Amino acid sequence: MTRKPTAYILLLVTACVLLAACSPDGDHMRQRLQYVSDCNRADTVFTERWLPTVDSLVTYFDHHGSANERMMTHYVQGRVQHDMGEAPQALESYQKAAEQADTTRFDCDLYTLSAIYGQLADLFHAQYLPDDEMQALQMTERIAWKDKDTLYALKAYELRIRPYHLNEEKDSMLFIVRRAREKYLTAGYRKEAAQVGYIALNICLDRQNVSEAKQWLDIYEQESGNFDEKGNLIYGGMFYYDKGRYLLLTGQPDSAKLYFEKTLSSGLPEAGYKGLLSVYEQKKKPDSIAKYAKLFANANDSNFMHVNQRQVEQVRANYNYQKHEREAHELKAKNDRMRVYLLLLSSAVVVMLLLAGLVAVRRRYKRQLVQSSMGKTDLLRYSYEQKTEQQKLSEREQVAGSTIYAAIQSHLGKAGDVPLSDDEWELLHQTVNAIYPNFREKLTSLTPMNNFEYQVCLLLKIGVKPSDIASLTAHSRESVTSSRRRLYEKAMKKSGKPSDWDALVTIL
Repeated sequence: MTRKPTAYILLLVTACVLLAACSPDGDHMRQRLQYVSDCNRADTVFTERWLPTVDSLVTYFDHHGSANERMMTHYVQGRVQHDMGEAPQALESYQKAAEQADTTRFDCDLYTLSAIYGQLADLFHAQYLPDDEMQALQMTERIAWKDKDTLYALKAYELRIRPYHLNEEKDSMLFIVRRAREKYLTAGYRKEAAQVGYIALNICLDRQNVSEAKQWLDIYEQESGNFDEKGNLIYGGMFYYDKGRYLLLTGQPDSAKLYFEKTLSSGLPEAGYKGLLSVYEQKKKPDSIAKYAKLFANANDSNFMHVNQRQVEQVRANYNYQKHEREAHELKAKNDRMRVYLLLLSSAVVVMLLLAGLVAVRRRYKRQLVQSSMGKTDLLRYSYEQKTEQQKLSEREQVAGSTIYAAIQSHLGKAGDVPLSDDEWELLHQTVNAIYPNFREKLTSLTPMNNFEYQVCLLLKIGVKPSDIASLTAHSRESVTSSRRRLYEKAMKKSGKPSDWDALVTIL
């Protein structure tokens, strides 16, 4: 009986020795990783020939590397897949890369971590997933601030415009533009502060808000740095079109015509012909209207073909996501080539015993996790039920009489979305945790959550309606609804309704 365990130990020790002997030299692998990383920073367009290199780096550093090295290898693997158009694989690699980061260590590579979330945001935007994109951008900004990279953090904040654009939330886009401009100016980035205003210019022109459009137009022309000494654009051409739109709105069709012709010269026929058509419609010249209507229609048809092709590519990409999920387990097994050495030296009996043990441990862990979650909610519910009605009434009165509650009611009384400021969020956090001791700790004992999710819970706790929460957080109602449902599912490990999570927050 004593010989068998000894034999197994000797077998495993021999396997480890042989595996180490067959493993590549660590310094050599680090040099290869540094080379791929440098190529990525130099904006190299990766092709399929890079896959064997990055796959071998992932396999090696997953077993031998530090947290930073593991994060970098999965990140560059994702960059190669991203450039190859393999969006599902790239998404999985970026997520694995982010999981490797140890942000508690002083030497954590925050620069790479923020870049990872930036790439995730780009992928989510390309797939028309605005809520996921918003979360990735918030993480990008948070990590960039921690890394003291002010410009990158502000760029991440500015990019919140994109998910609002996908949801066609123009008011939210304007709010982000104005806040981003303030932040850029405070940090001393005058050009960036002017450039971000171009989005606001477009929205104001669409709404025929001439006075505000004039303000953004002047800022862009005078401060963006996108014009040469003669007032010509250094790059691009859409500004000419928007300048023409403004001139047309202010009754200057001849001046507008010159800018629409500049739009054509910049290689933008659809916008140029559309602008010229508007000029002659304002001048009421039938022959010119007919001429430019036909030219605009032809340019529009050409552009439609390109847009339609992009939509086909989006459908194909979404299909690839679903297909990738079905093949994920097979691909994961094939990618881990280094384990072949150990499998060749291990007996089938040992492998089966190990697998059986892992399955048993995993099942027991899941069972304990569910039991633990249920135990916590039962304990919280019991504690809530022990409170007298007088105590509950007193808590509600304290909330209603607080400074922050009055501020929130003032926000809700105004037209449009008026989100809380950072100082008001901090006051709300302090007030709620003072009236309901350890509120945040109780929340996070149920499930981890990001800043937006915590803000939703704070407002739920003081009785703010979900429809008003969207206004106070500058998010869509759909975002608030999905976050509540997602929190319940993470906490309870089962499906539920947003109102189920609201009920849990009530008893904390």
